[in-house]
Amino acid sequence: MRDEHFGVYGLVFNSDKTKLLLVKKTRGPYTDLYDLPGGTPEHEESNIQTLEREFIEELGVKPTIVSDWLKLDFIASKNSKGEAIDFHHKAVVCRCVIDQSKIKNIVAEDISGAAWVSINDHKLLSDLVREALNSNINWA
Repeated sequence: MRDEHFGVYGLVFNSDKTKLLLVKKTRGPYTDLYDLPGGTPEHEESNIQTLEREFIEELGVKPTIVSDWLKLDFIASKNSKGEAIDFHHKAVVCRCVIDQSKIKNIVAEDISGAAWVSINDHKLLSDLVREALNSNINWA
């Protein structure tokens, strides 16, 4: 049976748009990969409320949304170990800015901290990050 997940996520680029602020996953299909900060809405939360809560939980800072929402809907066929999976990932993603001086390196339920990761280092990036970057959206 296919696993399915919906989440709300934000892209935070560095100043020259060569790196993203990502969180390292400790469980799920993206274990040991870098993924977008964000997650599943709680009861009756809007996308904005979810994004703000998740950023505070994962990065210690509230985001400012600076783009429209992009809807993503894709199937991940391999997990981070290369094993076959059937994972349907639905997401809404937007570009955000944050006060970088307030970022905290948080270890939480499903992440082991955050890092600035090159957008070209595809082996380290989750399918979600790659799907967002490969969309036809100009994130500038």
